[in-house]
Amino acid sequence: MAPNRMNISAALMAALHSAIILLAAVSSCDAAGGTSKDRLKEELAAKLARVGGHDNQDDEQCSTPGSCNANQKKKAASRPCSLYLAPSSIPNAGLGIFSGRNIPSRNSVHEYLSFCEDEDDDVDWSKSTMWWDIFVPVWNRSGRPFASWMGYVWPASPGELWNEDANEGFDGNDDGLAFADGDVYLAEDGRRGEDEEGLLSPVSAFAPGLASLANSHPTKHNIERDTSLFDGYGQMENHKGLLGHSSGQAAYDQQVMLNAPWDAGVGAFAPNFGNDFLTTKSVKGGNELLLNYGKEWHVRHPTTTETSDNQQQLDIVKSPEWLAENGICLFDNTITARPSRIPQAGRGAFTSRKVRKGEILAVSPLLAVARDDLSVTHMNGNQLLLNYAFGHVDSSVLLVPMAPVVSYINHSNKKANAEIRWPQAGSESDTQKLFGDPNNAAKEGGGGWLTRPPADVLKMSGKFALEYVALRDIKKGEEIVMNYGEEWDQLWKSFARMHPYERPGYFRREIGVPEGFYPEVWLDLAE
Repeated sequence: MAPNRMNISAALMAALHSAIILLAAVSSCDAAGGTSKDRLKEELAAKLARVGGHDNQDDEQCSTPGSCNANQKKKAASRPCSLYLAPSSIPNAGLGIFSGRNIPSRNSVHEYLSFCEDEDDDVDWSKSTMWWDIFVPVWNRSGRPFASWMGYVWPASPGELWNEDANEGFDGNDDGLAFADGDVYLAEDGRRGEDEEGLLSPVSAFAPGLASLANSHPTKHNIERDTSLFDGYGQMENHKGLLGHSSGQAAYDQQVMLNAPWDAGVGAFAPNFGNDFLTTKSVKGGNELLLNYGKEWHVRHPTTTETSDNQQQLDIVKSPEWLAENGICLFDNTITARPSRIPQAGRGAFTSRKVRKGEILAVSPLLAVARDDLSVTHMNGNQLLLNYAFGHVDSSVLLVPMAPVVSYINHSNKKANAEIRWPQAGSESDTQKLFGDPNNAAKEGGGGWLTRPPADVLKMSGKFALEYVALRDIKKGEEIVMNYGEEWDQLWKSFARMHPYERPGYFRREIGVPEGFYPEVWLDLAE
């Protein structure tokens, strides 16, 4: 059954300022998703205040990044949240993601998290708040395990990357996603040409966003990968960078489509971004979003399954009050993804509303990766994931964001309007509520990651986080950019100036962190 495609145009957004269109949209979404009209009307009204340019925030700014006053913190909490991060309903599964909206069965999760509008209107994808997850291809190194991060890689087939005799770096026999169903969770490799059959072959992939954060249950799962993208047309459009953009957006498409070997950006970012998920059953607001990692995975992980099934009381729906008290908002449509305005950069992150200086743009859990675990013998010596990781030249620890959209944030050394920071007590996102104080370890084992040595940090994936903060006021529709650091900037410029046949492969470099961001305990200070 094909998913509904709820499209929205700029003209419709302007028209939605009228009460008649607003009520029509409320009725349409209520019929589709079962959302109460009063609740949806409030959400749409709040959305209109953002996308229509009527910013309801106070004019006063935060004096320093993160020091927003109590009134601004209250307003941040009042914005409708589409996706929450909170303790999972699944026993011993850590944190999980929860929908902030009702989503009918067999519908796009990303579209409902982004907006709920009439589905028959044409969409200008260059201006839409719609976003998708990216899948970063992972190249198998002759069976050598990626000890620090293999548990977060979706294999092209169950067990493909697992080496029973060399599972160092795992706690006990924890194989993570190594035996997940790779028939559904795959990336596409465009090197085989554009023949109708076998157009793109499956490869293993790391997938920040829903696929990294959603837990699994064999009977209560409610989302799955949209496999319609696997047909020849969908794969070709995805590989070319066209998926999700109308044919009239040629100017935007040209900024995404690069020509090998001449363009320096070729191979420097994930080629397949249009990864959507569908609901397999109706999802209520407050539902935990759950995947099914596959039969083999659940056979190898019986404890969680047996505990959940035997209790028969597993409640995966949480109230708004419970989510507000125990979770944080992971996505509220403040930022979205579309083709970047920066040459050779692929796609970028943009604001969908006006943002004040010091506001938190996003919060992201982190995947901790050992630098050596990203090395390969080709493609300039490193996995593509290196380009999505934060790091310090003197540290063996790399940090990969796992939240939706944030991986699209590009570099600018002169026009940076955002930066990363560690969670602060009392910030509007309340990130420390879930992850603890970075400088103080709690008795139950949370927090304190800035005081731990690299060996301990590498075992904390998903248990610590960072925040993205606005350095200045950011206009609605402005691209969000960070300064990746002077070393990154000079290396890129040197790489781009090379003749294509002189380049050592694809561009690879981790994103530099602000001075002092990495604690000394993470650095190799030996002379």
